[in-house]
Amino acid sequence: MRFLFIPLAVLYAVITTVRNFCYDYGFFKISKVSIPVISVGNITAGGSGKTPLTIFLAKEAKIHGFKPGILSRGYGRNSHGLQIVHDGNEMKNTVENSGDEPFLMASLLKDVPVVVSENRVDGADRLSQDYGVNLIILDDGFQHRKIYRDIDIVLINASEKSNAYYMIPFGQLREMVWGLRRADYIVVTKGDMNGIPYSIQKFIRRPIKSIQKYKAKQYIAPNRCKNIEEYKDESCGCVSFPVFAFCGIANGDLFLETLNEMKIDIFDSIVFKDHVEYDENTVGSLKSKINSSNTKTVITTEKDIVKLPESFFEEFEVYVLTMKMELPSEFIDDIFDGLKNR
Repeated sequence: MRFLFIPLAVLYAVITTVRNFCYDYGFFKISKVSIPVISVGNITAGGSGKTPLTIFLAKEAKIHGFKPGILSRGYGRNSHGLQIVHDGNEMKNTVENSGDEPFLMASLLKDVPVVVSENRVDGADRLSQDYGVNLIILDDGFQHRKIYRDIDIVLINASEKSNAYYMIPFGQLREMVWGLRRADYIVVTKGDMNGIPYSIQKFIRRPIKSIQKYKAKQYIAPNRCKNIEEYKDESCGCVSFPVFAFCGIANGDLFLETLNEMKIDIFDSIVFKDHVEYDENTVGSLKSKINSSNTKTVITTEKDIVKLPESFFEEFEVYVLTMKMELPSEFIDDIFDGLKNR
């Protein structure tokens, strides 16, 4: 049945190739804003680590003397137009109107302005004019070519299966692989270059290896967590009680694999679609499934936890899997020192 998608994949490849040609040769206008722009994106649909990298870059930007703002489309939100998620002082919007990833970034960073808008140029202007930022980090921006970027960073998930490198909807490619030549840097996540097919490797220049560090913490309240390591049995190095796992992210299997590697006993699990909305029906089904598993201990992701209702935390003992990205200091210095010299 999957082969029925081949004609659509060919059509999508033609459309994206023509579109990129028009931007490359000036038939479509690229707008430049008054301050530097770093774009963080990928070439395949799915989880490659864009959100953790965006958070990492925002923190590093402040260390290097910049005042960053984050601009995102806000995929999966229930609103339209430009929305202020965070003004640099406090949260200004709901997760439903912001989208789960922008809301998560605003929640974790706490003092970085975050804006969502389908029109990235308008969003960039708003950030620079109203919030005094002097650097914009464009979340999921590689294919959004209408706005000029000073630095293009593309992430590649080394754990992707080879069939991911076919065009949507037959595979997961968002454009043809030679589009990687536009990238200034390519950050390899969840593995190394050996996990990437050679047909893709030949388009990669300046690969940067990243390290992902995971922790599972008991969620007590926003910004208050307790490390699950305190509950591990020293004799086996594993968590000594069964946990129900659930998530609504692009790569749910990787979430479960990570928990297994951390020796967390997964009693049962549910993997929802990416950007799942935890409405009354979804939460009701989730609670029913957890209760039938005879456990009150659950674990999910940071992206999911910001969307759960308060009643969920009153009923269950909730843990959250966090991920921190680490990158070579030379790479970071190269980016920010280069921006200062422009």
